[in-house]
Amino acid sequence: MRAVYETFKNGESPEKIKASSSRDGTGTDFYSLLYAGLLQESMGTLNDPGAKRDILAACATPYGQLSDDYMAALARVHLRQRGWFEAQ
Repeated sequence: MRAVYETFKNGESPEKIKASSSRDGTGTDFYSLLYAGLLQESMGTLNDPGAKRDILAACATPYGQLSDDYMAALARVHLRQRGWFEAQ
């Protein structure tokens, strides 16, 4: 979360958030991809291809698919609202 906070605060690249991920399929991966996607979307257009890629990837992680966590549900709703749909 520190990387997320610093990246949003300083307007840095979303890649910094993704670099902080453990890439082991845990919630860390989910959150780093979700926040990187949301940052890209907030910095660009609502249909930013990088945002779509990262938020889809977040939802495709084991945590994103299996968790009943509020943020996992939020990510799935975000995809539906954008018309991006989840990868199965």
